[in-house]
Amino acid sequence: MDRRSLLKGAVLSVGSRGAFLKLSAQGLQQSHAAVQPTTAVDLAKEIQQGTVVDLAKLRNARWDESRAFQYVRTFGEVKGCNYVPSDGSSILHLPNKELIGRELRWARDVVGLNCVRVWIGLAEYQLDQEGVLKNFDSFLQICDENQIKVLPVLSIQQMLDPDYDFGAQDANKGVMNFQPSVHGGGWRYPGRLHWTCCEPEGSISEKTLAAWEKSRPAAEQFIRSTLSRYAKDERIILWDLYNEAPKAARPVVEMIFQWAREVNPSQPLSVCWQGHDLSDVITFHTYGRPGFETANRNSLGWDFLTELDWARAWGRPMLCTEWLARPFGNTIEAILPFFERYHVGWFVWGLCAVGPAQYQFPWGWPMGSPPPEKWFHCLLYPDGTPYSAEEILMIRDFKYRQVTEQVNTQSYWLSADVDINTAEKYEQHTRAASITGRMPGSSS
Repeated sequence: MDRRSLLKGAVLSVGSRGAFLKLSAQGLQQSHAAVQPTTAVDLAKEIQQGTVVDLAKLRNARWDESRAFQYVRTFGEVKGCNYVPSDGSSILHLPNKELIGRELRWARDVVGLNCVRVWIGLAEYQLDQEGVLKNFDSFLQICDENQIKVLPVLSIQQMLDPDYDFGAQDANKGVMNFQPSVHGGGWRYPGRLHWTCCEPEGSISEKTLAAWEKSRPAAEQFIRSTLSRYAKDERIILWDLYNEAPKAARPVVEMIFQWAREVNPSQPLSVCWQGHDLSDVITFHTYGRPGFETANRNSLGWDFLTELDWARAWGRPMLCTEWLARPFGNTIEAILPFFERYHVGWFVWGLCAVGPAQYQFPWGWPMGSPPPEKWFHCLLYPDGTPYSAEEILMIRDFKYRQVTEQVNTQSYWLSADVDINTAEKYEQHTRAASITGRMPGSSS
């Protein structure tokens, strides 16, 4: 049973919430069981070797819905961006604090944002734990000075190869990767292994899997110590424990949740894709156009509305932590009305364009080609000028709306205020119209 079938069978059924929760758990268990091994040894057993994960206990450890809603409600409308400094620097590695402060002021004063999503990487933590935490402390302070909350992604997706010989030069400098017109440039470091993300069906490399036994203690220490350090920090709105976890990484997601629950931070926990059943707040990503099927490398193959319905079906607060792909039809004007109606907090991808990351270019854009007619991501030029003044106005005006339920025709006719004879006559006319193709009494 795939998740689309689960969704149709549960969300569209009246009064089916209990059935949905049962079906969703069943589907996730089937999805977990269907994970394919990357070696002859079963993947889940190999990843979780020596660790007992009690799924029922993890699900029961989630915040109850009322607590989650009460918590998220205190922040009002969550409006944010995925933040990378426009000069290609990092908030953790050689941060340009003056630039970061300036851009976050623009986020607040020009765009009207109140939150940013950023990465804390395991590899950086392994190389320089003290420096990473010191720089993150400074970043939190700058955000707080600008009334901006922070949503950190605790990313084990890049970890150090335990068999690589790291020298001082490797540890401190790295290499800036820049290719004209190519999306996603920035710092690159040698000696890193990668856990799969961004590809729902992506597999884990045998090299990463083989290194996990040696690397797992560092990953566990990273998760536990970081969460413990900021467990009661009110500047942090939520912890994202794995970015876009694919099916193959589900065993890792379960272990990370177990470590995090044992710390028990005051902020909620979440993982999109393979972590909805374990999350306090539902997070999801979408780069699709409402009403159209979407097939791109960063989607589940679901259209926007199906993705939104899946998130809504869990009955918990929702945050869309990645979106905005203008050439795909995933635009400010197309998406915000849905988020207003369904009270979805959000984080567009990117603040200021240009720089080595060049997020204004789509994925797979030919190197050296002219920019697209429409920017892919980002809201501002490097000097703080809006890419689109109309977009900025829509963002600043964004409010959750209380929408009255639309009139249900049949319940309307059954109300005491309606003459039943009028209702019967209307129904007779509409039945006749369905047979003849025209309303009785019309001339043609």
